[in-house]
Formats: sequence, C-alpha cells, structure tokens
Amino acid sequence: MAGLSMLAAAPAAAADGGGTMTVSPLSVVTGSTGNYLTFTYTADGSGLANGEITIAVPAGWTTPDANGLNPGGISAGCGVGGVSGSTIDVTGISLAGGGTCVIKYGISGLNSGDTAPGASGPSTFTTQERSTAEGTLTDLATSPVVQVGVDGTGTMVVAPTSVITGSTGNTLSFTYTAAVTMTSGEVDVTVPAVWSTPSTTGSAAGFTTSTCGTVGVAGSTVKVTSVTLTAGASCTITYGDTGSGGPGATAAPIGGTDTFTTAQESTNDANLVDLATSPQVVVAAADGSGTMTVSPLSVVTGSSGNFLTFTFTAPAGGLVSGALGITVPVGWTAPDANANNAGGISAGCGTGGISGSTIEVTGVTLAGGATCTVKYGISGLNSGDTAPAVSGPSTFTTQERSAAAGTLTDLATSPVVQVGADGAGTLVVAPGAVTAGSAGNTLTFTYTAGATMTAGEVDVAVATGWSAPSTTGSSAGFTTSPCGTVGVSGSTISVSSVTLANGATCTLTYGDTGSGGPGATAQPTAGTATFAAQEKSTAGGTLTALATSPQVVVAAADGSGT
Repeated sequence: MAGLSMLAAAPAAAADGGGTMTVSPLSVVTGSTGNYLTFTYTADGSGLANGEITIAVPAGWTTPDANGLNPGGISAGCGVGGVSGSTIDVTGISLAGGGTCVIKYGISGLNSGDTAPGASGPSTFTTQERSTAEGTLTDLATSPVVQVGVDGTGTMVVAPTSVITGSTGNTLSFTYTAAVTMTSGEVDVTVPAVWSTPSTTGSAAGFTTSTCGTVGVAGSTVKVTSVTLTAGASCTITYGDTGSGGPGATAAPIGGTDTFTTAQESTNDANLVDLATSPQVVVAAADGSGTMTVSPLSVVTGSSGNFLTFTFTAPAGGLVSGALGITVPVGWTAPDANANNAGGISAGCGTGGISGSTIEVTGVTLAGGATCTVKYGISGLNSGDTAPAVSGPSTFTTQERSAAAGTLTDLATSPVVQVGADGAGTLVVAPGAVTAGSAGNTLTFTYTAGATMTAGEVDVAVATGWSAPSTTGSSAGFTTSPCGTVGVSGSTISVSSVTLANGATCTLTYGDTGSGGPGATAQPTAGTATFAAQEKSTAGGTLTALATSPQVVVAAADGSGT
C-alpha cells in the first residue's frame, strides 16, 4: 500500500535442537568419586540469540548444584548457568554459528567433583537446545554418553616420550596401571600408521611383547588379551622389542606428536573403551639440528646502538615444544628479558627468556624448513646493544633441542659477528632505478665512514649483467673516485689507500663519461641489482661486508609486454 514501508526481517537463528554436544571424559569407574565432566556445545548454522541449553544429569550421579563450591557444582562459559532439579540449565546464550560453549559439571580445583552411579552401563546426558528465547527446548540429534563401569579405566604411559624423525631401532615401553581388578581383560594399543607395523614375529621391526596376557596383532593394533591384574598393578607392553633379533621400530618420517590410542576392558565382555588419556610420543629432529644466522655480520669496536637479528631455520624433522639457546659473548651488553631495556630481547616463536648471559627460547614448535627470528636489541623499542671494546670475532654459541625431553646441543656452526672497524660505514647509490638494457648509465656511490679510515679500502661488486667495471676512460664501465686509488678485479671495483675521518664521505662513480666513455649498460632483464660492498679501515684490516649493500631497481622498458 502506498505510503507504508516494510520492516526488514530479523536474521533467523538456527532451528531449535541444533548444534552438537560432546563430553570428556568418555568413561568413569562404577561408583567412583572426584569425576569432572566437561561438556562442549558447538552451535549450528546461524547460531543462538538469547538461546538456552539444558543437560539432564542421569539418575545415580551427584545432583548438580548451582553453587560451584559444592559437590556437583556447575559453571558455564556462556550465558547464565543454573540448576533445575537434576537438570543443568544455561540461559541467555548468544553464539555465532560454529561458536562453542563449555559447561562444567564438577569443577577441578574448586569442588570435590561428581560421584558416578554404582551400577555399570551407559549414562546419557540428554541435551536440549533452543536458539532463541521464544523457541522450544528440543532434544539434540545426539546427546553425549559417559560409559560407567570398569572398562576404559586405568592409565598408560610410554617411554621414551620423544624420538628422532624417521629413526630406526626404536623400542617403546608402554606401562599400563590398572585402576580396578582385571580378570581375563584386554588392553589394546593402536600404533600410528606411519610407524612400523606391530608384529608377533621376533625378527620384525614392530615385534611386540608383554609381561601380562597374550599378545596378538590386528592391523596396526596391538591386542593384549587374558590380562589379569589387581587394582594398582602394572603391565608392560614393549613395541619394537629387539630381544629376539628384531631391529626395533622405525619412527614416523615427519615431525609431530603421535598418539598411541589405548583401549581397555576389565573382563572379557567385548566392551573395549578408550582410556581417558592415551600416551603420546613426540617425533622431532635430532638435538643440535638446524641453522642460525645473524645480521649484521660486523659492528664497530665499542659501538652502541647495535641491533642483532638471529634467524633460526628448523631441520627437516622440525621441533615440537623444543628450545633454542644463544649465549651472548663477554663484552657485549647483558641480554635482558625486558624488551624495553638495553639488550632487551624478543622471540618470534615460543617464549623468550634469559638465563645469565644466555638468551633462551622455549616451547618452540616449527615444521621443517620454517624459521624463527630472535632479536637482541630491538630497534625503536630500546637503545640496543653495546659491542666489546676489543676487536675480534664474537661467536654467539647456539644450542638447540628438538623436543621438551631432549638435550640442548650445540649447532654444527654458530653465528659470528666481527667486532672491529672493518665492515663499518654505509654506502648509498644514485639513481636508485634504471631501465632494463639501457645504455649511458652513470651510478654514483657515496660511502660514509663508520670509523676512522687510514689507508683503508672500499670494494663494490658490480651486479651480473651490467658493463664490466674498468679504469680505461673510454670504457662503458669506466670508474673514478676522488679518494684513494681505483682498481678493478673481474667485476669488483676496489678503492684502496682511503683515508677518512669518522663520518666523512667519499664518492665512487661507475659509468663515468667524463673521459669519453659511453656510460654503463644496465642488465637486460628487470629485477633488483645488488652491488655488494665491503670495507676495511686499515691496510692490514680484513675486507668485511657492510651491513647493507646498495641496490638499483631495474625496470622493464616502457611499452614492454603484450
């Protein structure tokens, strides 16, 4: 009708009874106390807008309590948690589609938990949901179930807890400890597919033995049957046993954390249930693997305001909760965990810290080939590091361990920073851009001394594809300099006998046309041309790369392309 405007429809929430609910743990012992159940709800589609979730606690369990300090106390990570009879009721829930909400029945560290029923069997925690306040509480398609009984009980641990990627000859000892009496029960361990297949043949890599029961194998699963143990007693299953001539198991070829899923039944009732927690083995590179570089490679003796960046590259097997250690040599500013202080550090992986003069980075997880940057002195945040007052190489001894259970071990090569006057100063170039293949180019390099130079030298390596440098006036690459003596060796220009005060400048002209030369021809392809520069401050010094070498952008000619 004319003059009337239509109201926009509000976005629809998901249908009532939507979403999924899981519970952990999946099993508890009959009549046991101190249980803590965690329910995780995941919203469907459009989510919930002021919706509601209820969880009905089955008969035989501790009555839920809205007071989190009491046995059976509850908490909700969304909305407002409450209790109605034996039902946990969480109202006022707003979640986007795919959002999750954690509801706890029994809160570890806050109350004594829940007591399980005295009779065995599945306990279904019927869950209902409505997506809006106006909706109707509706059963989820599937409600979470906790298995109550003696199956799926006990604990399993493994040793060792870490191995080297792709390594052979591994023997893993799994120790199962019974939580209840087992009579002709069973313990199963599933070996990850990328490990040696378990076997009952003594010469096989995956040969498996046990101190209890009878060992069998079904695919990748070790099955130890006819197990009789009293509560608290233990049994050891050895995978990769070499006692009968087998070579030991071969580990996974890629790094990561491998779970050996364990299931148990206390009697021969065909009711194998996964343990609450299965053992895991970290697969990572050998300790002391990987490489570490540092930038810059040189600093001036006694200089302040230095900022060192270390870059670690992980070995093929990677690191899982590993660690790095970088020992700062004597004479440098002591490293500081406070990034705002002189010598302050930061780490682009794991957690950075300090132990004495060593930078420590723990909890490092990296795939093979991945990198991590560690900064000692942070530009723009602190005043940096002061170098030693004595010239010479400073070796920053670096150690690595690939897993938490490993041992910090020296890398094959640790990064070195040359301390001295060599490699000091800066070099810039003008112009900063030319056209690919263009002729008649003259590049002017300006060197600024970072320390006093007495009969020193500055070298510039001309980028590949450019005119060869020359001391002949008619040549395209004719090079001149008003300081020192110009020489050429291959594609490298050397200006020797340079004497400059700290901060003074000297120019080097490549493609000089003042003596009739045509000027330099640029490389024929587009890209970035780096003119690598080195310097030594005295005749007896060592040519050392500058921290940064100048670059010229070589652009494609106008009208190029198709």
